Amino acid sequence: MPNDFGAELNGDDQSLFIDLTGAVQSSRLWVILRGSVIMAQQPVLLQLPEPLYERVRELAQGTNRSVESLLLDSLTLLFSEQTDELSLDAGQLESASDEALWALVFRPFGWRQDERLRELTGQGQNRLLSADEQGELERLIDQVDQYTLLRSTALVLLKGRGYDVESRLKQSA
Repeated sequence: MPNDFGAELNGDDQSLFIDLTGAVQSSRLWVILRGSVIMAQQPVLLQLPEPLYERVRELAQGTNRSVESLLLDSLTLLFSEQTDELSLDAGQLESASDEALWALVFRPFGWRQDERLRELTGQGQNRLLSADEQGELERLIDQVDQYTLLRSTALVLLKGRGYDVESRLKQSA
């Protein structure tokens, strides 16, 4: 039986089906409109332990967000390869769990983007970049800026939540 969030609880085995995209189902793919880009996504069946689901639900309620939105943003933080794919902006991080914030702090910038940024920067020191290369370089710099802003905001939030971020960062270095 679906609830307001597009989640479905199967009474027999207590498994929870959540439409993580908040999308409209089309055959086997879920299609959503994010900005002007259409993205195909697969539905995911998650079996969450009751305490975890309750924690997520309470956090979602406390921040006026849906469970799906909160889970999708958390998964995006953990697994997104490109920073421009992140659906979160710095203002939305306030509702993220401590674990999601730490995941963002320790998430490295995408290695492909970093490699390409270094390549274009090196080429730019030796020759004039083409208009396409210059545009790509500017996009990569914007991605680094967004990554840095999100990471810095996560650190400030964690410090405000009582964590000794300086010590934790030194331990992981």
